[in-house]
Amino acid sequence: MNSNFFSIGSFLNKSKIEQKQNLTVLYNSFACAVQRDGDRIKSVTLANKDGLVSVKPKVVIHCTGDADIAAWAGAPFEKNAEVQPLTLHFRIGNVQQTPNLSTMCCEALAKAQQRGELPYYYGPGVMFLFGKNEIYVHGVRVPADPTNAADLTRAEMQGRADAHAMFRAWKQDVPAFAEAYFQEAYPWIGVRESRRIIGKYVLNEDDLMNSHRFEDAIATGCWYMDLHPTKP
Repeated sequence: MNSNFFSIGSFLNKSKIEQKQNLTVLYNSFACAVQRDGDRIKSVTLANKDGLVSVKPKVVIHCTGDADIAAWAGAPFEKNAEVQPLTLHFRIGNVQQTPNLSTMCCEALAKAQQRGELPYYYGPGVMFLFGKNEIYVHGVRVPADPTNAADLTRAEMQGRADAHAMFRAWKQDVPAFAEAYFQEAYPWIGVRESRRIIGKYVLNEDDLMNSHRFEDAIATGCWYMDLHPTKP
Protein backbone atom coordinates (compact mmCIF):
# COMPACT_ATOMS: atom_id res chain seq x y z
CA MET A 1 0.00 0.00 0.00
CA ASN A 2 1.20 3.50 -0.73
CA SER A 3 -0.31 6.89 -0.07
CA ASN A 4 -2.82 6.79 -2.94
CA PHE A 5 -3.23 3.09 -3.72
CA PHE A 6 -4.83 0.38 -1.60
CA SER A 7 -5.42 -3.27 -2.49
CA ILE A 8 -7.09 -5.90 -0.29
CA GLY A 9 -8.52 -9.35 -0.81
CA SER A 10 -12.05 -8.26 0.03
CA PHE A 11 -13.42 -4.77 0.55
CA LEU A 12 -16.90 -4.28 1.99
CA ASN A 13 -18.25 -1.01 0.73
CA LYS A 14 -21.41 0.32 -0.87
CA SER A 15 -19.40 1.47 -3.90
CA LYS A 16 -19.41 -0.72 -6.98
CA ILE A 17 -15.79 -1.46 -7.81
CA GLU A 18 -14.34 -4.07 -10.13
CA GLN A 19 -12.90 -7.17 -8.50
CA LYS A 20 -10.74 -9.72 -10.35
CA GLN A 21 -8.99 -12.80 -8.98
CA ASN A 22 -9.70 -11.84 -5.36
CA LEU A 23 -7.96 -8.48 -5.72
CA THR A 24 -9.79 -5.21 -5.29
CA VAL A 25 -8.00 -2.06 -6.49
CA LEU A 26 -9.03 1.25 -5.01
CA TYR A 27 -7.25 4.38 -6.23
CA ASN A 28 -7.10 7.81 -4.57
CA SER A 29 -7.37 6.35 -1.08
CA PHE A 30 -5.10 7.59 1.69
CA ALA A 31 -4.36 5.75 4.91
CA CYS A 32 -4.98 8.13 7.80
CA ALA A 33 -5.35 6.06 10.99
CA VAL A 34 -4.75 2.65 12.52
CA GLN A 35 -6.62 0.73 15.22
CA ARG A 36 -4.82 -2.04 17.11
CA ASP A 37 -5.98 -5.14 18.92
CA GLY A 38 -3.06 -6.09 21.11
CA ASP A 39 0.00 -6.33 18.89
CA ARG A 40 -2.00 -6.73 15.67
CA ILE A 41 -3.60 -4.16 13.36
CA LYS A 42 -7.36 -4.47 13.73
CA SER A 43 -8.31 -1.92 11.07
CA VAL A 44 -6.92 0.80 8.85
CA THR A 45 -8.89 3.97 8.18
CA LEU A 46 -8.80 5.32 4.63
CA ALA A 47 -9.91 8.71 3.38
CA ASN A 48 -11.39 8.79 -0.11
CA LYS A 49 -14.47 9.96 -2.03
CA ASP A 50 -16.66 7.79 0.23
CA GLY A 51 -15.42 9.67 3.30
CA LEU A 52 -13.62 7.80 6.07
CA VAL A 53 -13.63 4.08 5.30
CA SER A 54 -12.57 1.38 7.77
CA VAL A 55 -10.82 -1.70 6.36
CA LYS A 56 -10.25 -4.81 8.47
CA PRO A 57 -7.33 -6.61 6.82
CA LYS A 58 -6.02 -10.06 7.67
CA VAL A 59 -2.54 -8.90 6.69
CA VAL A 60 -1.14 -5.43 6.05
CA ILE A 61 1.66 -5.28 3.49
CA HIS A 62 3.29 -1.96 4.24
CA CYS A 63 4.60 -0.06 1.22
CA THR A 64 4.23 3.59 2.20
CA GLY A 65 7.58 5.29 1.75
CA ASP A 66 7.29 7.05 5.12
CA ALA A 67 6.26 3.94 7.13
CA ASP A 68 3.13 5.81 8.21
CA ILE A 69 0.99 2.80 9.12
CA ALA A 70 3.81 1.03 10.93
CA ALA A 71 4.60 4.16 12.95
CA TRP A 72 0.95 4.76 13.83
CA ALA A 73 0.61 1.12 14.87
CA GLY A 74 3.59 1.41 17.21
CA ALA A 75 6.08 -0.66 15.22
CA PRO A 76 9.74 0.17 15.94
CA PHE A 77 11.41 2.49 13.45
CA GLU A 78 14.37 4.83 13.18
CA LYS A 79 14.64 8.27 11.62
CA ASN A 80 17.56 10.66 11.49
CA ALA A 81 17.06 14.05 13.11
CA GLU A 82 18.15 15.62 9.82
CA VAL A 83 17.16 13.66 6.72
CA GLN A 84 18.44 14.09 3.18
CA PRO A 85 16.83 16.98 1.26
CA LEU A 86 13.74 16.66 -0.91
CA THR A 87 13.78 17.25 -4.66
CA LEU A 88 11.17 18.42 -7.17
CA HIS A 89 11.85 17.61 -10.81
CA PHE A 90 10.63 19.92 -13.58
CA ARG A 91 10.75 20.34 -17.35
CA ILE A 92 11.49 23.29 -19.64
CA GLY A 93 10.60 23.40 -23.32
CA ASN A 94 12.17 25.04 -26.38
CA VAL A 95 15.75 24.90 -25.09
CA GLN A 96 18.55 25.01 -27.65
CA GLN A 97 21.05 22.15 -27.38
CA THR A 98 24.37 23.81 -26.66
CA PRO A 99 27.84 22.45 -25.74
CA ASN A 100 28.61 22.73 -22.00
CA LEU A 101 24.98 23.59 -21.25
CA SER A 102 25.10 22.03 -17.78
CA THR A 103 28.15 24.11 -16.87
CA MET A 104 26.48 27.32 -18.01
CA CYS A 105 23.34 26.41 -16.08
CA CYS A 106 25.37 25.80 -12.93
CA GLU A 107 27.18 29.15 -13.27
CA ALA A 108 23.84 30.94 -13.69
CA LEU A 109 22.46 29.30 -10.54
CA ALA A 110 25.54 30.32 -8.56
CA LYS A 111 24.88 33.93 -9.58
CA ALA A 112 21.20 33.61 -8.66
CA GLN A 113 22.14 32.31 -5.24
CA GLN A 114 24.55 35.19 -4.71
CA ARG A 115 21.72 37.58 -5.56
CA GLY A 116 19.57 35.91 -2.90
CA GLU A 117 17.12 34.45 -5.44
CA LEU A 118 17.83 30.76 -4.76
CA PRO A 119 18.46 29.29 -1.29
CA TYR A 120 19.70 25.80 -2.22
CA TYR A 121 20.43 23.84 -5.38
CA TYR A 122 22.77 21.15 -6.66
CA GLY A 123 24.08 20.08 -10.03
CA PRO A 124 21.96 20.77 -11.82
CA GLY A 125 21.24 17.64 -13.83
CA VAL A 126 20.09 19.04 -17.19
CA MET A 127 18.99 16.22 -19.51
CA PHE A 128 17.34 16.08 -22.93
CA LEU A 129 15.22 13.00 -22.24
CA PHE A 130 11.79 13.59 -23.76
CA GLY A 131 12.47 15.76 -26.79
CA LYS A 132 15.29 17.35 -28.77
CA ASN A 133 14.50 20.79 -27.34
CA GLU A 134 13.04 19.86 -23.95
CA ILE A 135 15.08 19.45 -20.77
CA TYR A 136 14.34 17.48 -17.66
CA VAL A 137 15.90 19.17 -14.61
CA HIS A 138 17.16 17.51 -11.45
CA GLY A 139 18.43 20.38 -9.33
CA VAL A 140 16.00 21.45 -6.59
CA ARG A 141 17.11 20.75 -3.03
CA VAL A 142 14.83 21.50 -0.06
CA PRO A 143 15.68 20.52 3.55
CA ALA A 144 12.47 19.33 5.26
CA ASP A 145 10.84 16.67 7.43
CA PRO A 146 8.64 14.60 5.08
CA THR A 147 6.69 13.09 8.00
CA ASN A 148 5.43 16.51 9.12
CA ALA A 149 2.41 17.76 7.15
CA ALA A 150 3.19 21.46 7.52
CA ASP A 151 6.88 21.03 6.71
CA LEU A 152 6.11 18.83 3.69
CA THR A 153 3.71 21.50 2.41
CA ARG A 154 6.37 24.18 2.90
CA ALA A 155 8.91 22.02 1.05
CA GLU A 156 6.62 21.51 -1.92
CA MET A 157 5.88 25.24 -2.15
CA GLN A 158 9.59 26.05 -1.83
CA GLY A 159 10.45 23.46 -4.47
CA ARG A 160 8.11 25.05 -6.99
CA ALA A 161 9.42 28.51 -6.18
CA ASP A 162 13.00 27.30 -6.63
CA ALA A 163 12.18 25.63 -9.95
CA HIS A 164 10.82 28.91 -11.31
CA ALA A 165 13.81 30.80 -9.85
CA MET A 166 16.14 28.48 -11.77
CA PHE A 167 14.17 29.01 -14.96
CA ARG A 168 14.34 32.80 -14.58
CA ALA A 169 18.09 32.65 -13.92
CA TRP A 170 18.65 30.62 -17.08
CA LYS A 171 16.44 32.91 -19.13
CA GLN A 172 18.55 35.82 -17.93
CA ASP A 173 22.06 34.38 -18.21
CA VAL A 174 22.04 31.38 -20.60
CA PRO A 175 21.45 32.14 -24.32
CA ALA A 176 20.10 28.61 -24.97
CA PHE A 177 16.99 29.59 -22.93
CA ALA A 178 16.20 32.77 -24.90
CA GLU A 179 12.93 31.33 -26.29
CA ALA A 180 12.36 28.70 -23.60
CA TYR A 181 9.19 28.30 -21.55
CA PHE A 182 8.48 26.61 -18.22
CA GLN A 183 6.61 23.44 -19.07
CA GLU A 184 5.74 21.70 -15.81
CA ALA A 185 6.81 20.85 -12.30
CA TYR A 186 6.03 17.35 -11.13
CA PRO A 187 2.92 16.75 -8.96
CA TRP A 188 4.77 15.80 -5.76
CA ILE A 189 8.16 16.60 -4.36
CA GLY A 190 10.44 13.57 -4.13
CA VAL A 191 11.51 12.22 -0.74
CA ARG A 192 14.89 10.53 -0.34
CA GLU A 193 14.87 9.61 3.31
CA SER A 194 12.21 9.18 5.97
CA ARG A 195 11.30 6.64 8.65
CA ARG A 196 12.90 3.20 8.42
CA ILE A 197 11.10 0.22 9.92
CA ILE A 198 13.30 -1.88 12.21
CA GLY A 199 12.52 -5.42 11.09
CA LYS A 200 13.95 -8.82 11.90
CA TYR A 201 16.96 -7.86 9.83
CA VAL A 202 18.14 -4.36 8.92
CA LEU A 203 20.16 -3.85 5.75
CA ASN A 204 23.52 -2.21 6.37
CA GLU A 205 26.27 -0.61 4.32
CA ASP A 206 28.21 -3.84 4.06
CA ASP A 207 25.18 -5.60 2.53
CA LEU A 208 24.93 -2.93 -0.16
CA MET A 209 28.61 -2.56 -0.92
CA ASN A 210 29.13 -6.33 -1.22
CA SER A 211 25.84 -7.16 -2.98
CA HIS A 212 24.73 -9.63 -0.34
CA ARG A 213 21.86 -11.86 -1.47
CA PHE A 214 18.99 -13.12 0.67
CA GLU A 215 16.83 -16.21 0.13
CA ASP A 216 13.63 -14.35 0.99
CA ALA A 217 14.37 -11.28 -1.18
CA ILE A 218 11.36 -9.62 -2.84
CA ALA A 219 13.17 -6.91 -4.80
CA THR A 220 16.52 -6.05 -6.34
CA GLY A 221 18.35 -2.75 -6.62
CA CYS A 222 21.30 -1.44 -8.58
CA TRP A 223 21.78 2.10 -7.26
CA TYR A 224 24.95 3.18 -5.51
CA MET A 225 25.35 4.71 -2.04
CA ASP A 226 23.83 8.09 -2.77
CA LEU A 227 24.12 10.85 -0.17
CA HIS A 228 22.78 14.39 -0.60
CA PRO A 229 23.79 16.98 2.01
CA THR A 230 21.26 19.55 3.17
CA LYS A 231 23.75 22.41 2.88
CA PRO A 232 25.04 23.90 -0.40
